[in-house]
Amino acid sequence: MCTPQVPTPIGPCRDLCETVKNRCSPVMAELGYPWPHFLNCSRFPPENNVEHMCMEGPEEKMPPHSPPTTSPRPQLPRRCSHYAHAHKYRYINATGTCAPLCQANISFNTSDKSFAVVWMTIWAVVCFAVTLFTVLSFLLEAAAFRYPERAAVHLALCYNLVALGYLVRLVAGPGRVTCHTDPGLGMVAVTEGALHTTCALVFLLLYYFTTAASVW
Repeated sequence: MCTPQVPTPIGPCRDLCETVKNRCSPVMAELGYPWPHFLNCSRFPPENNVEHMCMEGPEEKMPPHSPPTTSPRPQLPRRCSHYAHAHKYRYINATGTCAPLCQANISFNTSDKSFAVVWMTIWAVVCFAVTLFTVLSFLLEAAAFRYPERAAVHLALCYNLVALGYLVRLVAGPGRVTCHTDPGLGMVAVTEGALHTTCALVFLLLYYFTTAASVW
């Protein structure tokens, strides 16, 4: 840190350096990079005081070579504790994120979810039927749809595929679209859609064709 009130730059405290080193050096070692020699933690002052000013790190301390506890605790309280309902989340090592349990009621209760499913299903079926009728009418008599009326056909086709995305989720079930079974954690929400084919398919249908409909 550089400030006009102090003539010299203020570096980190030793504890901050050791915390960063404990977290980053294993990753750097896997990539073939050694820990930088200029980040020798012993060079930094042990604490911030009137004799040696330094920047203190976060409250979480990670002393080097700390022995494991005799009764290991789950990762949830430490890594997902910043959520309001931490016990309803599970930490995913593969993505480094906290995913909610699929059956957990966090923002909405069960009745709200059921109502949303019924409501979206009704409108998805209506939208699919109406837009399909429009597209079939165009296929039967394409000459009747000239520019600019033909743009309405493209718009209807886009919304037909958007409705199809909701119907795929209805048929497959939310457990196969937005959830997956993680070994040791149970059913959690999908956090890496690229690795979940059904989730990626529904996302592409909804996102791409909603954007295309807005363009038309």
